[in-house]
Amino acid sequence: LPYSKMTFMGRQLPSMEYGVTLACIVVAIAVSPFAGIGTGLVLSIFLFLHTNSESEPVSGVTSGNLSVGRTKRPVWELRTLREQGSQIVILFLQGQLFFGSADHISKTLATATEEGKSKYCILSFARVISIDTSAARQVKSSVEKAKRSGVTVLFSRMTAEVFQELSVAGAIKTPDKALRKVLQDRGVDIEDLPEDAYHQCKASAEAADSEHDTGLAQKAIKRKMTCAFIHLGGGDFDAFDTETDALDFCNDRILESHCYNRQLESYKQAYRAACKDGQRLDEADWEAMNNLPGGTLKRLAPFCKVQNHMDHYANL
Repeated sequence: LPYSKMTFMGRQLPSMEYGVTLACIVVAIAVSPFAGIGTGLVLSIFLFLHTNSESEPVSGVTSGNLSVGRTKRPVWELRTLREQGSQIVILFLQGQLFFGSADHISKTLATATEEGKSKYCILSFARVISIDTSAARQVKSSVEKAKRSGVTVLFSRMTAEVFQELSVAGAIKTPDKALRKVLQDRGVDIEDLPEDAYHQCKASAEAADSEHDTGLAQKAIKRKMTCAFIHLGGGDFDAFDTETDALDFCNDRILESHCYNRQLESYKQAYRAACKDGQRLDEADWEAMNNLPGGTLKRLAPFCKVQNHMDHYANL
């Protein structure tokens, strides 16, 4: 028989599900079959709430300096991220999130960011089955509290259902381009509003809440905000398709403030400009960053077929 976590006199007790079955049989015999069904329903609800409140919604915690993104970086950037990567905290969530488990997440988030060292917190929903409205609102409150403490919370690896619950609650405002594409492929209707239109919708919804308006107008406003987000480029992203995308986003912010904010060699600045703006990296800068003698590429050119202005992902 499956066992529960409870023990009696040193022995592990059977699962409480058998107790629910036994109670249903006893009540059905003593009273009526309908009373037995009702008893089973009530006890099953209490058992579900107890089981989910006892389960751990946070399956793991790691630091940014122990995690690697998908972007291949030069040695000077890796050195900076190894020193400053502890500013990033990654929380891996799991199970069904409701008001009880969301409270635990809020406490874990507060604990992970209370020391003042963390500037970014990535929440991974890869193993989250579902999230209810109360939990989504509590997550939003935790995000706003962390923001007031100087911590930016990012969301990643969400199903379409989890994404929509968090969007309705207002926790997600600016998903990145890749996540928008993935969600649209899954059938989520993403509406990209201009920034002023988004804030007008938000102000209208807050005004409706303050007036305790429970009519159709308030519901229509909130529904319109479900998947209507600040336009791309209108603010920093707060939701990503994968954890590595979110990690690369945080790494870029750390590099801006701890690596490229001071005087560096010209080839390092040229490399950064090439990554950010898509500028072509000069041959002399490429040789310098790879410790090659000057003019190496020019001497190799006669022996190679040089192709300029190639499109991204062109088949060679």
